[in-house]
Amino acid sequence: MAEKRVKIIFTGKLARALLRRGYRIIDVKPNRDFPERTVFIFEDTPDLKQVVRELTST
Repeated sequence: MAEKRVKIIFTGKLARALLRRGYRIIDVKPNRDFPERTVFIFEDTPDLKQVVRELTST
């Protein structure tokens, strides 16, 4: 079985924006470099990449 590719999102603001657009979080984990922070893991798709670019280009 093929392994899913994932996109790690480092900010809650971006994760919330993606959730509002219908994307689903696969997992939530502590940030390896900063354990007091959280990362949000989404399935990596071409569509998700485009939306992330749009949301972060402002």
